[in-house]
Amino acid sequence: MTQSHNGSSQFFESLPSVDIDGLPGEPGNARDTANPVPHLAAIRGQDIPLILRDGVEVSQHIGSRRRESDAGSEASRITSMTIWDRGESHYRAENPIAAPEPTNGESAMSANESPDPLVNRLLRLKTRSGQCNGAFFYPRGELEALITAKEVAKVISDGRRRLEEANKPLTDDEIHEYAARVCRETLPDGTELSYKRMFAILLLIRRGWEIVLFVDGHICDAELPLRAVEVGDELKMRRQTNPDADLPCLRNWDALRHEDFEAKQWSMLAPFLAKGDRRCAWFYQLSERDVLPWTSKECSVREGGYGSISKVKIHPNHHNFDRSNGLFAVKEFKPVKSLPSPGTDLSKDFEREIEILMRFSGDVHPNLISLQAAYRHGDTYCVILPWAECDLKSLWKTSSLGDPLHKPNLLWMLGQCQGLASGLQSIHLYQTTETATDGKADVSRTNNRIFGRHGDIKPENILLFPNHTNPEDLGRLVLADFGLSRFHSEITKTYFTYKDIITTMTYRPPECDMEGRNVSRSFDIWSLGCVLLEFVAWYLGGWDLVNEFVNRRKTENPLYRGWLVDDFFEIVRHEKSSPGTVYVRVKCEVHDFINNKLHAHPQCSKPVQDLLDFVMKRMLVVESKSIGKRADCAEVHKKLQELYQTVSNLEMLEATPRPKVESLPEAVEMPLNSHARQIAQSRYMELRTHTGRTRRLPPLHP
Repeated sequence: MTQSHNGSSQFFESLPSVDIDGLPGEPGNARDTANPVPHLAAIRGQDIPLILRDGVEVSQHIGSRRRESDAGSEASRITSMTIWDRGESHYRAENPIAAPEPTNGESAMSANESPDPLVNRLLRLKTRSGQCNGAFFYPRGELEALITAKEVAKVISDGRRRLEEANKPLTDDEIHEYAARVCRETLPDGTELSYKRMFAILLLIRRGWEIVLFVDGHICDAELPLRAVEVGDELKMRRQTNPDADLPCLRNWDALRHEDFEAKQWSMLAPFLAKGDRRCAWFYQLSERDVLPWTSKECSVREGGYGSISKVKIHPNHHNFDRSNGLFAVKEFKPVKSLPSPGTDLSKDFEREIEILMRFSGDVHPNLISLQAAYRHGDTYCVILPWAECDLKSLWKTSSLGDPLHKPNLLWMLGQCQGLASGLQSIHLYQTTETATDGKADVSRTNNRIFGRHGDIKPENILLFPNHTNPEDLGRLVLADFGLSRFHSEITKTYFTYKDIITTMTYRPPECDMEGRNVSRSFDIWSLGCVLLEFVAWYLGGWDLVNEFVNRRKTENPLYRGWLVDDFFEIVRHEKSSPGTVYVRVKCEVHDFINNKLHAHPQCSKPVQDLLDFVMKRMLVVESKSIGKRADCAEVHKKLQELYQTVSNLEMLEATPRPKVESLPEAVEMPLNSHARQIAQSRYMELRTHTGRTRRLPPLHP
């Protein structure tokens, strides 16, 4: 495998083709054929040795010297793990195999404490998965609680005659011993095994008593799934680690019994999904046959980036995520087999999102979405995120804060805006640390900073999480959908060209259409400024005022075939300029709405006036290299903090509407990129005419 400094590239290079029952093969022969118990394999970052610990290969960062200028090396410092055993190691870490309850010398025949047969009680545990194929699974914790040594002993005793026919006669004491081993067997090296799931499968195919033969052959739960191998015209179940050898315990099975076992075993293998530590999330490699432990699944009307989003409820036995409501968002990416070829932009959607989400997983910032886990299910890639019932746009449509002069309302809005700015600042100035070992202790050292941008800030990508402890609090806003985020080191922090840009039309900045202008972190400042203006419109007048603002901005854009576009800037010509010269300005409709609808609103207070002024003067700025620079995120965050503190210190809010004014925005001469320039030249006379002040950008230098 070719090594790369890009952690996400390594992520995908470690995903080989399917080779075992639909489960993607493990890199570097990760399955130990000498040890039948599967383990976990980590995604390998450059120069990071791996240490096996409790079935998990853990990235260990050693040495104190790294290449400071190499932004890609940052990805290798984010602990990124691939899970190959469906989370078995994590499950056992949280749920150790319990010692079987003693049968107290009772005869096997008296062990049955319920008149209801065990198989009937087992079938009542069967849970339909929310995945589309209608499969079932058996919840892990409930299954293990049901299968006790007494219950196993009763089943074995009922099968005594069958065992005698198989030359395996057993005494009562031997039955109790086997029953105890099914629940927990300790090997000489201290390894603890369980046969409970294997026993449950045998119960479902009416061969429960044969668990004795499986124990003799050490075919325990860790061997699941057994591999279905075609031998002639028949299907045979074999060990994954030795698919060429028959299993002696199955020598009396006919073909139908093998097929029945193959079909039933997957219901016992629903994965256990674990949350990683800070800036660490687990990636699960699952076969298309694996049954996801969703107890419900609803397709959401929301879409994020390049994937569809579903609302799922995960069975509590099968995850250790935050259990406040048990609901999660699963973002599903396009199937790999539908991609035109490996390495295309579509194939990078998932790795990009994982790479960015990983940096902020583990609840690093309260206003940034935290990745719970990620998985590949057959050919489908998914991420699991906390579920939010609505986004900011939905909140605007369905709710209102009430009186704009009620102080707590303004504090909530300013507090949320401040939190979003703080979260965005974390993306813009990502502080990295590395751990170096000096032989005595681990020492954290500040390393090269990684700069990034979100790239698609809009109300739909800002989620609302309710405050369950305080019903008077409307909730917390969280910035989500990092699918368009980009991270680069200090050396390359501003160098994006228009060709790199994929974003939402409404909130995009003017540099998307400009030739030779770098798209930097200030890209997000423009977008955030647009959202803040709509936020204030909602604060003052609810959704009706937001909708009025949207409709007011809709103007015909000749660059887009005359479509009505509700963005915040426009390309214009000047009445006195030479033919072909174009300018960019904040739309007159935006200026007019801010001045004569928001500033002039009868319930607009001084702090809201200050916020609007700041957005228009420091955020919605057509950038040049010499003048008119937008505020950076630190300045935005500081301003919002100051406004919040100002309001906190006020006894009450007072209405201070400004008189309506007529003003024209400044227009800046703008060299368009080749695509926009070609359209603008062919439709030059269709551009709106600017009659106010203009400013020329300085010449571009190579």
